[in-house]
Amino acid sequence: MAAREAQLQDAFKTIELQQRESAVQDERQRMMREIHDGVGAQLVGLLNLVHKRETNPAVLEDHVRQALDEMRMAVDSLQPVHGDLVTMLATLRYRMQPRLAAAGLDVEWDVVNLPVLNELSPHAVLQVQRILLEAVTNALKHARASKLVVTVRVDESEATPVVRLCLSDNGVGLPADPAVSRGQGLANMRMRAQAIGASLQVATAAGGGTQVLLAWPVKPVTP
Repeated sequence: MAAREAQLQDAFKTIELQQRESAVQDERQRMMREIHDGVGAQLVGLLNLVHKRETNPAVLEDHVRQALDEMRMAVDSLQPVHGDLVTMLATLRYRMQPRLAAAGLDVEWDVVNLPVLNELSPHAVLQVQRILLEAVTNALKHARASKLVVTVRVDESEATPVVRLCLSDNGVGLPADPAVSRGQGLANMRMRAQAIGASLQVATAAGGGTQVLLAWPVKPVTP
């Protein structure tokens, strides 16, 4: 019996190891696709613009900046954060700060201590980064805002805690005509939210401007 139990334990350990290796491989493949679709798409678009003589240098600069953003986010997402959302947000803030300062946009970060989360895989980190970057880019390009407030809280009133990440600007607000679109930005943000099991709402902020709210059900790591 003892020998049989030992064999079963060894078999369970082997299966567990194989499952872990498979999960790691799946995550690597997913990140490779993310990098290909993100950085690769930006570089292809940039290459097409380079071949057009009439392209405005400002447009080229914008595409280069977007490609750099994608590359930096992909690299940052692969760094171990050990479920620490605060560290991830601080890294993104550091990346965006030069552009925010150059645009004269005053940013208030209202981020309190958050629990360690199980969901912060590289894929999840990259999706949250992209959502935040898109929201900030919209505030810079379209909202004509002078201030942006980023608030992060954990709502534990539900059975599953929900991270509520809110970005509010004091800009011109949403278009009066719902048919008016800002391109694929909002659709992409919602798609990225769905990819991590979150929901995303865009509405008029209190006092005007625009508010982007990401609601992300999470499971804190059990001590």
